[in-house]
Amino acid sequence: MKWNSPYKNRNTWVTDLAAAYRKAGVTNDNAIKMLIAQDAQESSWGRSAQGKFNFGNLTTGAKWKVDYVMGNDHDAKGNPIKEKFRYYNSMDEYAADTL
Repeated sequence: MKWNSPYKNRNTWVTDLAAAYRKAGVTNDNAIKMLIAQDAQESSWGRSAQGKFNFGNLTTGAKWKVDYVMGNDHDAKGNPIKEKFRYYNSMDEYAADTL
């Protein structure tokens, strides 16, 4: 199931994500800008994500025990692969887990 991001406006996404990182405890503005830059690269400025609110396209890994979605991704050579991606209930939950 593909999740459709509610974020169509880049500025709103940046503002909300910066606030989520601050709630998660990031106090350095440069660190927040770096985190947002990476998330922007991964999610086309918040317009897409492999899992709900997963703007960094974080995979589940062996220890992830909560919700996930099977996403379509590709390897470095462009070959399709199936991967489990983390699924978050909110942007705050994503930001806290990113750290």
